[in-house]
Formats: sequence, C-alpha cells, structure tokens
Amino acid sequence: MKLDRQQLEAASSALVYTQISAMLELILFYIFGAITIASAICVIHPKERRGTAPCFLASTLLAVAGIFLTLHAEFLAGVQVIVGMWADPVLFVFVHHADFSGTSVTERQFNRQWMIALVAAAALIVEFAMAFTAAKIPLCFPRGRREGRCRHA
Repeated sequence: MKLDRQQLEAASSALVYTQISAMLELILFYIFGAITIASAICVIHPKERRGTAPCFLASTLLAVAGIFLTLHAEFLAGVQVIVGMWADPVLFVFVHHADFSGTSVTERQFNRQWMIALVAAAALIVEFAMAFTAAKIPLCFPRGRREGRCRHA
C-alpha cells in the first residue's frame, strides 16, 4: 500500500496538531496548578481577611476545576464548581465571625480545659486500639491482602 503526498501531509499535520494539543494541555495544567497553589496560600495568609479570602477561595476552586478539565474529567470539574458555590459563603461567614468575635471570659475559660481534652483524646485512642485488636481488622490495603502481605492487629 503506497501513500501519496497528500495523505502523508494530512497525516503529518494531524500528528503535529495532536502534539501541539498535548503540549497546550500540559502548559494549562501547570498554569492551573500554580494558580491553585498561590491562591490557596493566599486564602490562609491574606493581608485583608474579610475581603480577599473568599475571592482567593473562589479562584482556588476554579483553578482546580480547570485542572480537572485538562485531565478530561468534566464531571469532576462541574462538581468542583458546585462545591465552590457553597464553600465561598460558608468561608465568608466564618471569616466574618472571626473578625468580630472578641476574646471574652468564657473563651478564656474553655482554653484552660486542655487537660480534659487530652484525657478524652487518649481514651478515644485506647478505645479504637481495643476495637481494632478485638475485631482482628487487617491493617493493610486491598492490594496487600491479595498478595498475602497483610498482618492482623
């Protein structure tokens, strides 16, 4: 089977197009990743908390949706946008509450009860350890279970 010149040119142009498309997806992936990391850091450490934190959260969630789009996961991108529509107002309420709540006597009283919290956490850890050992729950992933490398607690 012999290919003529037009078929070779069409095949080579299609190959170039797919290479350019793959390179563009990779570049967009890195750009969206950089935007995600930068805006996530700005959500945590903003200069002006009340005005900028929700904006940076929205840009973080939209950049993650862009990452999903570059990976051809359109459903996850849509879910990410929907989650962002609900997360932004919740963050705004918490930031607003954090700005306008002063430190009162009752808050200082609860901050001194760290010993009670420590005892409750230790009791919870002991309870989980006893439950795992009594139920003989394997402490490995399914792959390790299939390969026979799974130990019981």
